Amino acid sequence: MDKSIQMICQRAVSDEYAGHTFFLFIALHVVMWSLVPGLTRHELDSDSMMHFAWGQEWQWSYPLHPPLVPWVVAGFLKIFGINNLSYVVLSQVNIALALTAIWFLARQFFSARVALAAVCLLEFIPYYSFLSQRFNHSALLISLWALTTLFAYFALHRQRLSDWVGLSLLAMASMLCKYYSVTLLVAIGLVFVLTARGRATWRTRGPYVAVTLFLVVMALHAQHVILNKVGTIEHIGDYFNFSSLAWRWPPVKFFLAQLVYALPAFIVFVLATRDDQSSHRWYHLFKSVSWQGSHALIYMVTLFPLVATTVPGLLLGVDISSRWGGPVLGMVGLLLVFQCPTRLSVVHCRRVVAAAFVWVMLLPIAILTAHGLGWITNEANSFPGKELAGTITKSWHTAYGAPLRLVAGGLVAPDSIAFHSLDHPSVLQHLNFKKSPWVEPAGIDEHGIAVVCLLTDTVCLAKGTKRFPGHHWIDLLVTGAGSRLAPVKETEFRYFFVAPRVYGRAQ
Repeated sequence: MDKSIQMICQRAVSDEYAGHTFFLFIALHVVMWSLVPGLTRHELDSDSMMHFAWGQEWQWSYPLHPPLVPWVVAGFLKIFGINNLSYVVLSQVNIALALTAIWFLARQFFSARVALAAVCLLEFIPYYSFLSQRFNHSALLISLWALTTLFAYFALHRQRLSDWVGLSLLAMASMLCKYYSVTLLVAIGLVFVLTARGRATWRTRGPYVAVTLFLVVMALHAQHVILNKVGTIEHIGDYFNFSSLAWRWPPVKFFLAQLVYALPAFIVFVLATRDDQSSHRWYHLFKSVSWQGSHALIYMVTLFPLVATTVPGLLLGVDISSRWGGPVLGMVGLLLVFQCPTRLSVVHCRRVVAAAFVWVMLLPIAILTAHGLGWITNEANSFPGKELAGTITKSWHTAYGAPLRLVAGGLVAPDSIAFHSLDHPSVLQHLNFKKSPWVEPAGIDEHGIAVVCLLTDTVCLAKGTKRFPGHHWIDLLVTGAGSRLAPVKETEFRYFFVAPRVYGRAQ
C-alpha cells in the first residue's frame, strides 16, 4: 500500500503530470479556502460591503482608493450573483490567478516538477492561505503583481509588441488598484535600465509604446481626480507624519512581518531538501545572490519593494500596514529554488508538494473546527446585515410602494443594506455628498432616502438629525438565525425614512 502511494506521489510530480497536479492543487485551494469564510461568516467585513457600494456606481475614482477593486467586485458579483458566496469565491479566484501566473513564470526557469514545488511553497505563506479570505486592494495586487512580472519577463525575452502592450495594461491596472504599485514598476524599470538585456529592448519600439500608453492613461486618471476633487491622490498624505516617532514603528513591523510570513515556506523548503549525504546547511541559502541573466528580475521585484517600503517609511514616518506585503512575497518560491546550492531532486519536489496538499486541507479543517468549538469568534462577521437589509427594504416598500433607491448612514449599516437588499440602493456614505458624488439632493427629493445608523454611532445620529431635520428616529432591534459556525449578533439601530418629494420642500 505504501509503495502504491509512493508511486502515485512520484508520478504526480513527474514532468509529465506536474501540470495536471498543479491545476488539481489550484482547484483544491479554491474549494477549501472558499469553504472557511463561506461557512464561518454570516457577514463579510465592512470594507467588502463598501467596495460593492462604490463599485455599483462605476466612478473613475473614489475618495480613498483608485477604482479597480470596486469595479472588479461589482462586475464579478453582477455576473455571478450579489451574495457572500460569490464574494469569497472571488477572493480565491484572485489567488488562483496569482498562482497560475507564478506557475507560468516558474516554467521559464525550471522543469515542470520544480516549478510545481516553487508554487506550492506559497501555500505556507499566510497571504496565500488564511489571509486570502479578504478581498481588498492589497489582495488584488497579489495577482496583478504576479501577472505584471510575468509580462515583464516576456517583454524582456520575447520582445513582442503584444507582450509590451500586455505589460503596459497590467501596469495601469496595478496603479489603478493601488498607488503602492509604483514600487513594483520602478523595480521593473530598473531591470530594463541596469541589465544588458534590458537596455537592448530600448532599441525596439515596444517599450516606447508601453510607456506612452501607460502615461496617457495615468495622466487622464490624475486629471479626473484633481479636477473633480475626488481626494484619491490627497489621501496619500494621510499616511505620512514626519514628526511622529510612533509612526516609525509600522515600517519596522512591516519588514519583520514579511520575514515572519515567509518563514514557514523557508522551513518547509529546508526540511524537504535535507539529505543525509549533503554537506549543505540551511544558511547556505544566503551565501550568494545570482543577479545574472533573468534572475535579476525576480530578485528586483521582491527586494526593491521591500526595501523601498521600509526605509522611506522609517525616515518619513509612514503608517504602513503589514498586509501591504502580500504581493511582495509572490516570488519567494522561485527565490528559494534559485538560492538552493543543490539541484532539486524528484524526492525534494515530492516532499514539498505533498506537504502543500496536506496543509491546504489540514489548516482550513482546523480553522473550521476551532470555529465550531467556539475558540474563534469575530463580532464583525456576526453583524445581521442580511436581516437589516430585509427589514429596511420591506418597511420602505410597505410605506411607499416603490423600490429603495437611496440609503444613508455611518458605519457598516448603509453599505450592508446596499449589498444585501434586492434593490441595491446607492449609498450616501457618512451622510456626506462630497464623499458620495453619485448622490445628489435632486435624487433624494425624487426617490426619498432611508437613513440608518447603529445605535452606538453617535456621529451618524447627529449628522442624520442635522442633514434631515424634522424627522424622528425609530428604534430597531435586529437579530437573525445563524449557525454554530456563523452566529448572528443581536444589534440595535435607529432609522427614519425621508419620503419622496419631501426633501426638496424642506430646503
